[in-house]
Amino acid sequence: MIETPRLILRPLRAEDVELLFALDNDPEVMRWLNGGLPVSRATLIDSVLPTMLRAAERPPYLGVWVIQDRSNLKDIGWVSIFPGDIPGAAPTFGLRLKQHVWKQGFGVEAGSAILGAAFQSEGVTLIAATTYEANRGSRALLGRLGFVEIERFRYTTSEVSSPGTFVSGTGELWPGEDIRFELTDEAWHQRRG
Repeated sequence: MIETPRLILRPLRAEDVELLFALDNDPEVMRWLNGGLPVSRATLIDSVLPTMLRAAERPPYLGVWVIQDRSNLKDIGWVSIFPGDIPGAAPTFGLRLKQHVWKQGFGVEAGSAILGAAFQSEGVTLIAATTYEANRGSRALLGRLGFVEIERFRYTTSEVSSPGTFVSGTGELWPGEDIRFELTDEAWHQRRG
């Protein structure tokens, strides 16, 4: 468990499927992830949840953490550090919050907590993140956490259509670019220093 002044972060469990269902079926939460399309309970149970639970089994052993509001112990989202897809690849940061808690600083607070834990893990010197260029909220959050833009790119049709990819539920390419961000342990510690 990780505690902050306003939040409690705890590892994701199989029984958290209702939180995932609520988040992944909110069109605004999913707007820049899959175009706001609903995600079926079966997809969450059979594919998404097992992938999220396995994320804690590989270095840096953090995976996905449920974010709870300390004032009422309600689940308000999740934050994650996923292991790199291939050996040697940087772990990736992710976060989803329920709409009613947007713009209250919970993203920065939860993100700071999980990033601090990640950079205390052995061998973690870089964390990556990706968001769509039109997602101003995510871009602002990443900037507040200290991430810097590294590159812009476009997914290919085969990437968004491949099984297990939740970039776009339609398999269609969006008109804009995605942006890759990075945060180094050195930059993280300088900002905290």
